[in-house]
Amino acid sequence: MAARTDARVYPAPQHAAAAPESGSLPVTVTASDIRTYYPFRLLLAFHLPETRLVYHLDDASVMSLQLQHTDGSWARAPLTGDATGVVTYGGAPDLWQRVEAAWQWWNDKRRPAQDQFGFVREPDGRASVWHIPDGRRWEVVSPTS
Repeated sequence: MAARTDARVYPAPQHAAAAPESGSLPVTVTASDIRTYYPFRLLLAFHLPETRLVYHLDDASVMSLQLQHTDGSWARAPLTGDATGVVTYGGAPDLWQRVEAAWQWWNDKRRPAQDQFGFVREPDGRASVWHIPDGRRWEVVSPTS
């Protein structure tokens, strides 16, 4: 609580300005896939630690899922309409390609649920998550770093 004298107030994270729209790509994983599978959204947090997943409403009232990277890159996939198999992006085009790679990994591992992942914090403060069956690890980025 900010009213408490011992409360901490964390500064808002600083992000680069959103990159201008660069183009669009056909996709194999859609916004609906991401929204439907919570374990996959969790996996995306491991694969894209400096990226936020947000909802975006454009001027034509089309609802999309948008990934926003701290460097200003973004990728937007519509949830409905005729263009659900296309992602629009600004900045680095590889942002959605990393989503596709995570989707491929998740499917290759038979779509593991969240109970197939472990978490550890080391004495030096570093934290990581791992896929228990095969040991693959991802470093967890602190929101204040």
